[in-house]
Order: sequence, then structure tokens, then C-alpha cells
Amino acid sequence: MSGTRAGDFGRVASSLRWTLLGEVLFAAGQFGLMMVMARLGSDAALGRYALGLAIATPLFVLTSLHLRPTYVVTNEEELSFGHFWALRLIGAPAAVVLAAIWAGLAGLDATTAAVVIWVALTRMSEMLADLCHASAARDETLDRVGISRALRGMLLLGTVGGAMLAGISETTALALGALVALLVTVTYDFETARRHASLRPKFDRDLLWRLAVLAAPVGLAGGLLGLTTNTPAYVLEHSVGVESLGDYAAIVSILFISGVLNAAVGGAAVPRLARLFETDRAAFVRLLVRVAAVVGACGLVLLLACVVLGELYLAIAYGPRFTALAPNLVYSGVIAFIAGLANLLSQTLVSMKRFRLQFAINAATFAAAIALAFMFVPERGVEGALLALGLLSVGRLLTYVGIIGTLVRRPGVST
Repeated sequence: MSGTRAGDFGRVASSLRWTLLGEVLFAAGQFGLMMVMARLGSDAALGRYALGLAIATPLFVLTSLHLRPTYVVTNEEELSFGHFWALRLIGAPAAVVLAAIWAGLAGLDATTAAVVIWVALTRMSEMLADLCHASAARDETLDRVGISRALRGMLLLGTVGGAMLAGISETTALALGALVALLVTVTYDFETARRHASLRPKFDRDLLWRLAVLAAPVGLAGGLLGLTTNTPAYVLEHSVGVESLGDYAAIVSILFISGVLNAAVGGAAVPRLARLFETDRAAFVRLLVRVAAVVGACGLVLLLACVVLGELYLAIAYGPRFTALAPNLVYSGVIAFIAGLANLLSQTLVSMKRFRLQFAINAATFAAAIALAFMFVPERGVEGALLALGLLSVGRLLTYVGIIGTLVRRPGVST
């Protein structure tokens, strides 16, 4: 039995090495982009870029339908990779259109709207690449996945940063970055997919509808989660202004690190957790506890770094003006610790195939996010946005702990 336990965690650890390498370098590239916007762009450039991410990311999560984890944990014979690929080819461009509509309806100025659209096009190539990695994730062979994420992060930073250093405007630099991201997808990620499955899409209307219905709960849940975490930012931009959104983005950049680590750990663990939940509940719990310990330890290290190095980090990354935000950065580190564990348990619920339950949780959380954001942000600004985000993270964590604990104790596979 001990050999089996070690094998489960060892397989996850092997996959984690690649995904963690890729996600860390991708995160470094994203951090670098935010620093470039703050250092080389206008006063509002960081805020515009943060708004672009806040608008585009939830839309892509929503239209992606979380097809990659659905493909990993679903074993329906009639649904081949070609059906998943066809649905992604429909959803990814649709998200770009929705982002453009959002920018228009929000009355954004031309520069901000252009930033939103270029960020959306960059996200589109990432969503195509995401599904290209699905078969590799199912087989737990994630070396090329990690390399892809590393390439994407570094090349995007080099392209946008180099362009802005050369005096090119932020919108043109982001356009060049979107082109480079697409080239990585076409030249590298398509080849990764072809090693496991055909990239020929299968536009079978009945089966695509069946797949959409199957994936919709978790896809909508993911989109709602993205909207939830960004709701304080939307209210902040609307009630205070885009410059304050730049301050908020600098503070919650710590949450991005937590999210990257969580994506790496969760991406490596979900396939194994899905198998163990069906075959060995005791092994499932043991693996989940060990993975949660890794996520929690990373969160504590990140929080300690905020306490000790927060002011230095803000000064170097964004400029001396941002050092006054150091106390808020520590609070953001606390939120990152809590949110990291909550996000892991959210992925765990997906591995348990509780898609509709996930949707119900995130719908309730989104409603709470709207209420909390309008309660705290207009009067307290950035601090109110952080307060709303912290309360939401605590609520999500407690909810997932209670629900997963209940599901594991239900009669099922013998432990």
C-alpha cells in the first residue's frame, strides 16, 4: 500500500515539475508585462492593461467551458478530441467578440478599448493552446505543456517590452505580443496536440450540443468565478477611475503568483485525483491532503515575502510611488493564501465530476461579490476592493471544505 501511495504522489510530482517550471516562467512574463506598463507606459497604462485582463479573462473562461479538465476526467467514447476542438474553435473567437462588445457598451476611450481587444486576442491563442494540452494532461505527460507556457511568457514579455523600449505605443506593442502568442500556438502547441490526437475538428451538431450541455455547468462556473474575483476591480474602475485600478493591480499581483502555483499543482493533480475518487477514496483523501499542504506552504512563503520584501518589491517592480501600498500588499498575501486553498478545492470538485454543484457555488459567490463590492468599494476605494475580495475568499474556502468533506464521507468505493 505504501508503494501505491508513493506512486500516486510521485506521478503528480513528476508532472508538477514541468507544469511548475512553465507556470513560473509564464508568471514571470506576466509580471514583467505589468512592470513594463507601469515603468514605460503612461500613468494609466497599468490600469488599462489590468482592465483588459479583468474583462477578457472571465469571458474566455466562460466560453472555454473548461473543456480541458472536462476532457481529462470524461471517458465518453462517442466524444472524441475532435468534438472538443470544434467547440473550442467556436468559443474562443466568440470571447473576442464579447470583449469588444463589452468595451463598446462600457463607453471606454479608444486607447483603453484597443488594449482590451489586443489582450483578448492574446487570450484567444492561449485558450486554443490550452485544449491542445488536454490529451497530454490526460496521459500525465506534461513536459511540452510546461515548455509551451514558458515560451509564451518569455516571448510575450520580450516582444511587448522590447517594443515599448523602442518607443512604440502600448497598443501597438500589445498587438505585436498578440501576434507572437498566436505563432507559439500554431507552431508549437498544435504539434503537441498532434502527438496525441488529430486536430481535425468534428462539427457534429448533436454531439457538440451534448458536449456543451455536459461541460456547461463547469464552464459557466469558471466564468462566474472569473467575474467574481474581478467584480471589485470593475466597481473600482467605475467609481474611482482607471488610475486607481493600476494601484489595485499592483497589490493583487501577489494573487496572480498564487493562481499560477495553484494552476500548476492542480493541473498535475486533477487527473490522478479523478481516478482515485472513483477507485480508492482513502488514497484520494491522502493525495488531496498532501497537495493541499504543498499549496498552503507556497502560500505561507508568499505571505512571508510580502511582509519582509513587500516595500522593496513594489519599489522595484512599479516605482517609488507604490511603496505606500506595502501594508495592503501584506493583506493581499493573506488573501492569496486563502484563495490558493479555495481554488485547489474548486479543482478537486471538478475531479469529482460535481459540475452542477460547482456552478451553484460560483453563482452564489458571484451574487455575494456584487453585493460586497458595491458595499465597500465606492467609499473605501482600493482598500474596499481588497476587503470584498478577502471576505469572498474566506467564504469560498469554508464552503468547499464543508462540501468536499461531505461528499468523501458518502458511501461509494470501498476505502
